[in-house]
Amino acid sequence: MFPRLLRNSIKYCRFSGKNIPRQRISVVRFQSTSSKPELIIENVNSIKTTINPNILELRVGLIKEIRRHENADSLYVSQIQIGPKENDIAQVCSGLVGLVPLEELDGRRVIVVNNLKPSKMRGIKSEAMLLCADGGVSEVLGSESKPIVEPVTPPKDSLIGNTLSFVNSKASDAVKDIENGVWKRIKSKAFQEVSEDLSVDDKLRVVWRQEWVLCDKSDISNFCSVKNSALVGAQVR
Repeated sequence: MFPRLLRNSIKYCRFSGKNIPRQRISVVRFQSTSSKPELIIENVNSIKTTINPNILELRVGLIKEIRRHENADSLYVSQIQIGPKENDIAQVCSGLVGLVPLEELDGRRVIVVNNLKPSKMRGIKSEAMLLCADGGVSEVLGSESKPIVEPVTPPKDSLIGNTLSFVNSKASDAVKDIENGVWKRIKSKAFQEVSEDLSVDDKLRVVWRQEWVLCDKSDISNFCSVKNSALVGAQVR
């Protein structure tokens, strides 16, 4: 009787007085009453009033080696130093081929998400992930266009292996979710919940929910950033 409502056609729905992003809605249906149809939302997944961005173990890294993946045209395979010692290396597969030239990545200081569960990508183990800003818009190069993507740059004075945290720019306090300096391994779903609210602000800083600034040593002046002004408002993931 009523038209089918597709999940992807919904951006937000009202549920218990709150706006719920469509990504957290698994079932939507119409229910008929004597007066008018009523929108019913079922199985709302993981509605959390508080999400802690500091569940992410974010480290300053240095790309020591990088090559094209032998079995995947879109992937690079990098050896990234993520600690003070030369042998503190994480192998990372990143889908940046065609988006960021290999030459720009070789020897570059980057930010690594270091506590994701390792995964295999076309037969090669990836132990971490590069944090990048993705504008979701196209940059025109001649007759071709491509999305604007840029790896996030650590603060200039940060040492390789330093861990970064989100600090509230108004309250000057950091939210911690670690015990004894040890981060828990997290699933990609937990990262996605945080990254939904990660973006680039108008000062080109990486922020969470606009108020929490990603920085080193809980010092907002040592913030992580991007260079391309076209990435203002871009998602970081």
